[in-house]
Amino acid sequence: MTRRRVLSEDERELWRHATREVTPLNNMTPPPAAPSRRRTRRPSATVSAQAMPSSAAPPATAPFNRAWRKMVARGELEIAAVLDLHGLTEVAAHQRLRRFIQSRAGGEERIMLVITGKGRGGEGLLRRRLPEWLASSDLTGLVAGAFPAHSRHGGAGAFYVVLRRRRAVAAKP
Repeated sequence: MTRRRVLSEDERELWRHATREVTPLNNMTPPPAAPSRRRTRRPSATVSAQAMPSSAAPPATAPFNRAWRKMVARGELEIAAVLDLHGLTEVAAHQRLRRFIQSRAGGEERIMLVITGKGRGGEGLLRRRLPEWLASSDLTGLVAGAFPAHSRHGGAGAFYVVLRRRRAVAAKP
């Protein structure tokens, strides 16, 4: 909680001097204070794991350190495919993303660029929902991680999506 600053005697005198000749308009009372824009505190009770949806968490990005991200941004690692979701509805974009990732899973392609667009005010629906979709149960086993794209690849309106490596199956003797 912030405390109000106490005015010094010089500041109070300056205020009195500045408002000495000011007269109120028709003896009007000041308008009521606007409602506070402060956020209300959340209850301190912990939320059980069952209450949290499993699809809310974005895919893990731990394997992608800063150097790895720089290599992708500089073009040292090739982007295998691009999916542009501009202008699609939420349902259509989700379906197209699922088909896109499922069709490329298990192949040699690993790095995809998914363009969502920034949306109005930088908070577009597709941009906001993409991490949730990637964490959904049908894609979680296919996606290793995702992170925002470099400005030359779309910046805030695009994401790099990295697919998991294909596991080699050892032949049984």
